[in-house]
Amino acid sequence: MTNGDHRFEDEALAVIAASVLSDGNIEVRNIPDVPSVREMIEFLKEFRNVYLDGDVFYSKGGNLDGEIKYRPIGTAILFLGPLAIRTGHSRVFYRSGSSIGPGPIDTHLEGLKQLGIDVKAERDFIDATFRKAPKDVKIEMRFPNIKATEHLMMTSVLLKGTTVEISNCAREPEVVDLERFLNSMGAKISGIGKRKMIVKGVESLGSTSYSIKN
Repeated sequence: MTNGDHRFEDEALAVIAASVLSDGNIEVRNIPDVPSVREMIEFLKEFRNVYLDGDVFYSKGGNLDGEIKYRPIGTAILFLGPLAIRTGHSRVFYRSGSSIGPGPIDTHLEGLKQLGIDVKAERDFIDATFRKAPKDVKIEMRFPNIKATEHLMMTSVLLKGTTVEISNCAREPEVVDLERFLNSMGAKISGIGKRKMIVKGVESLGSTSYSIKN
């Protein structure tokens, strides 16, 4: 793919963000070489052995840190819940919506609280601390928010012993690809591409070789 080819850009960003959920070896094909993807990969290099070779993204796992040290990136919100689950605490840069995409983030934060995560929004940061997830969680989003659907699904997959039902989900291609990618690593997500999904939490996610779909 050329630098001007933005096919699969949204799918790639979600899948690359989800790679932090596994310490296994990850290979994802059909990744576009565009600025937003390169920016996210540079961020991940802070704590992962990751790189892009042609249109293939590779992640070799590594230590995790819950604080975003790299400069603000457009999809930072996607790391808030997953890093809180994996490390106990996470912190991402936030300034009135500009650093994590347009629109309010209430749906993200309300969902995280239902999953057992305490969140605190300050002037430039959002802090998240994982406490304990209930056994059964039902989240009904007010509208089908793409990023919130991705974020809450990613956060739910490692809640072992917890079943999460998310209603009014977004069904766009990037959401469907993320669901399939997570399942390829060992997640247990049903309802792919539907308005309601069910996530049964597992203890860990493993390696995968995956190709973003047409």
